[in-house]
Amino acid sequence: MNAPVLRLCVLGGVMLVMAGCVVSRSGNAPRRFRRTSTVPEQLSLRTFGDAGQAFEGVLVVDGERRDVSEVSPAEFPLTASVVAGEFIRTGGGGIFEFRIYRDKGSVGFGGLSEPGRSVRFRYHNGAIEVSSDISLDDGG
Repeated sequence: MNAPVLRLCVLGGVMLVMAGCVVSRSGNAPRRFRRTSTVPEQLSLRTFGDAGQAFEGVLVVDGERRDVSEVSPAEFPLTASVVAGEFIRTGGGGIFEFRIYRDKGSVGFGGLSEPGRSVRFRYHNGAIEVSSDISLDDGG
């Protein structure tokens, strides 16, 4: 197989894996979370994009809630088995995104395009969900 075809196949596979990491659901009720591991991991949640993006929200790290109010780029070193959160973009123009890293590299990402918009996410056991219907109260 020649190099361009192999690169295309690898890129397609990566895109499929990334699409499987981001879950979107519609409906009224937040779905229940089931913890499959209690082993804490060394994680880093990093924001990036255009410098100066203001955001606030909450991080729930193994059930402990903490409010955040920062300007991107920001980094949150974490030791946890479950990290859930919600970010609300409060100001700035341009791109605001976040990514969770662990020892094996980047796990997944989310982002906000406009001030006033919010995003909820949950990381657990090597996977991330990004959805508006994630509950921050059931295991995060």
